Formats: sequence, C-alpha cells, structure tokens
Amino acid sequence: MHEEFLELAEELIPENGREVTFIQLATTTGAFPGEAAADPRTPPARSVSVIGCFVEPDSLQRLGITTKIDQLLQTSDRIMLVAGTVSLRGFEEVIDSDDGRYYRIQGMEELKPGTQSLLWFVGVER
Repeated sequence: MHEEFLELAEELIPENGREVTFIQLATTTGAFPGEAAADPRTPPARSVSVIGCFVEPDSLQRLGITTKIDQLLQTSDRIMLVAGTVSLRGFEEVIDSDDGRYYRIQGMEELKPGTQSLLWFVGVER
C-alpha cells in the first residue's frame, strides 16, 4: 500500500533535490577525561550519499505537518527531505554537494507508517 508513496517521493525529491552526504564523525580522546574531540583530519567513521531536497521550515508548517516535528522546525535553519529506506540515524553532519557547505544535523524524524521508511525529515543548521 505505501509503496506508491515511496515511489512518488523517490521521483519528486531527485527532480527537485541534489546529492548530499551524511557523515558520522570519527572521534578521538579529548583533552579532558570523558571528552571526545573530533579531529578534522580524521576521515568520517561512516558516510552515505543520498538525494535530498532542502525546504524552508515554514513551508512544512503551511503543508500542515503534525506537531511531532514542531520542535525540529523551530530549531533548524532548513529542513531536508530524503526519500527511501536508508537509515539516517547516527549521522551528525551533512555536506551539500552543490556548494560544499557543512550543515550540523539538529534532529530528524522518520515517516514510517508500516515496516518500510518512506521519508526522512532532517533539520539542519549551518
């Protein structure tokens, strides 16, 4: 039943989006006990490239998105929509392929009405 919605999202998001890379930072021991410090020269612990479509947070509010992601809309500069079944949990930053900018992930919500993910809402901040 939900396959139709996934197909639609997988069609529309690439038409209006661009490639982005989600990265999970590799951490090393910091200067103080218990402190983790990311070394910018260290390659990411893991990464995945997907197609994402950036939208302004208020555009989702106009669409009537539920209050479940209300806090995400308030704390993010932009919201990225990502279709598909790839899990995006555990990633900390996003690199935009168009301009090479890094965005810090503020939070995310997964639209998963059954057993299959349909859409991710990823809140990011520069």
